Amino acid sequence: MSQNITALVKSSSSGLSAPLSANLRRKVKYYVDREKSPATILRYRTAWNQFVRWTEKHGFTPLPSTPDVVSAYFAELADKGAKVSTIMSTLAAIRYYHKRQNVTDETHHVLVEATLAGIRRDKHVKPEKKAAIEAPLLKKLLNVIPNTITGRRDRLIFRMMFMGAFRRSELTALNVSDIEIDKKEMHITVRASKTDPDGKGFVKHIAVDEEILHRLVKDYGAWLRKAKITKGAIFRRVLRWGVVSDRRLSPQSIALLVKQYARKAHIKASNLSGHSFRSGFITSALKAGAKEGDIMDITGHKNFAIVRGYNRNATPGARRAVKSALSKIDEEE
Repeated sequence: MSQNITALVKSSSSGLSAPLSANLRRKVKYYVDREKSPATILRYRTAWNQFVRWTEKHGFTPLPSTPDVVSAYFAELADKGAKVSTIMSTLAAIRYYHKRQNVTDETHHVLVEATLAGIRRDKHVKPEKKAAIEAPLLKKLLNVIPNTITGRRDRLIFRMMFMGAFRRSELTALNVSDIEIDKKEMHITVRASKTDPDGKGFVKHIAVDEEILHRLVKDYGAWLRKAKITKGAIFRRVLRWGVVSDRRLSPQSIALLVKQYARKAHIKASNLSGHSFRSGFITSALKAGAKEGDIMDITGHKNFAIVRGYNRNATPGARRAVKSALSKIDEEE
C-alpha cells in the first residue's frame, strides 16, 4: 500500500508550489498506515487479494471497480456459501482500497446495496451462539494443560482471558510494560480495543488478593521467567524443543488453543471459541449476583466504563465481579 500515498495526497497537494519532500511523505504515510489496526489491515488485504484474483480470472478491472462487477462477486460468494459477515467484511475491504487510491468508490451504488439486501434476506438465519466458558468448564480446561513451557503460556492465556474478560485481539496485543501488579490488583492497560478504535485505552483492574485470584499472578510470573521475557510481547509463539519465538501470538491462535484443549478434556470443541471466556465471565458474574456496572469495569464495554477504567483503584464492585465469576472453581494445581 506504500504506493498509495501519492494518490492520497495528490488532490490536497495540487496547489503547492513544490511537491512534498520524501521525508514529509514518510511522515504522512506513517499516520495513514495507523488509520486501521494491523489485524484489520490484514483482514482487508486478504479479502482484497481474493477479489483481485477473481476479477483477473474473469477479465474485469479490480480498481476502480464497477457496481455490476462488485455485485457479481458478492453474488458468487453467496452462492458458494460465504457468510453475510464475510461478504460485509469484503465490502469494507473494497471500499478501503478504493479510498486509499483516491478513486471513485461505487460500492454505495443502488445495485450493490440491493444485491447485499437480497443476500442478507436469503441467508437470514439465527446466528449460532457459542457456549460460555464458566468457572466449572474453565477448571476442566486448566486441568488438561501440561506443565510444559507451552502449557504455562496457555494456562496464563486461559486464566487471563476469563478473569479479565479479554477479547483475543486485546490479549495478544499486550506488552510487558502494559501490566503492573501490587498486593491487591493487577492493572492491565488495554491500548486498543474493538470498541476503542481511536486507541484511547483503558485499564482493567483485576483483584488478586486471595489465593484463587493470586494464581493469575503466579502463572504470569512463571511464564515470563520460563520464557525469559523481560520486554515486548507477552504472548509469543513457542517453536520446537520449547524455544520461545520473538513473534507475537495471533488472535486466531487462541481460538485454536481453546478447541485443542476442549478436545483433550472431552468437551465439544465446536461449541467453544475465544469469545467463550469473555461471555463466560459475564455469565458467571451475573449468576453470582454481580451488578452489570461492576462487570463493565472489567469488560470495558463503552457504555459507561471508560472514565472508571482510568481509576487506579478498582471499584469494590469490579473486585466483586471477578471473585463472583470464580466462585465455583477450586482446581488443584
